[in-house]
Amino acid sequence: MYIPYINLVKYCEDLAITAQKASRLFIFIGLASCFARLMTGRLCNDKRVKPVYIYQASMVTAGLSAFMLPLATEYWNLITFSVIYGVSDGVFMSTQNFILLTCVDSKRTTASFCINNLVYALAAAAGGPIAALIADQTGNYVYSFYMTGGVLLTAFLIPVILVFVNRAKYKVHPRLDSEVDEEEEETVHTVSKEVQTQDQAQEFGTKLCAGTLTRMRSASAII
Repeated sequence: MYIPYINLVKYCEDLAITAQKASRLFIFIGLASCFARLMTGRLCNDKRVKPVYIYQASMVTAGLSAFMLPLATEYWNLITFSVIYGVSDGVFMSTQNFILLTCVDSKRTTASFCINNLVYALAAAAGGPIAALIADQTGNYVYSFYMTGGVLLTAFLIPVILVFVNRAKYKVHPRLDSEVDEEEEETVHTVSKEVQTQDQAQEFGTKLCAGTLTRMRSASAII
């Protein structure tokens, strides 16, 4: 996700665009990302909107824009790329955190957030050197942008493939309503047994306390 940011200025210099003008592209990226994060947060608060779909759309948009970056040869083309990629980045970051914090229970929220940041940091740290190695071997930054687009599109395709795999499994081994009813009845029966056991234990404890008090009173009367 960060490879275009790292190599954008050098790529602009290869196109005879000054570093000063290239640095202004980050202004468009930052403004677009901020706007996208605010709008995405409002959208994710709407119960009718599924954050997963927004997340997947941002991955596709970022991947395609990274693939199209080598075709940008004019400064206004790079501005367009900066705005689109900045919006994708803002949507990606907002929906990623939202999905992560809502797909697990409250007890595992902290652990899942930490694990995600750890894995994401390792991947982000490895992306820059790999892209630089590709640029050194090929002599340009085009293939590093292709690599970025390929990784982002692969990240988009993995959840889609898993959805189809799960649907195929459900069609092969569908759960019948009778099986669901049997599981519910078994669960209710187990809970009923536990409640009866607790009631019996409480009743036994009450009788035991009453018997102890009776014996203590009899002993006091004899004394």
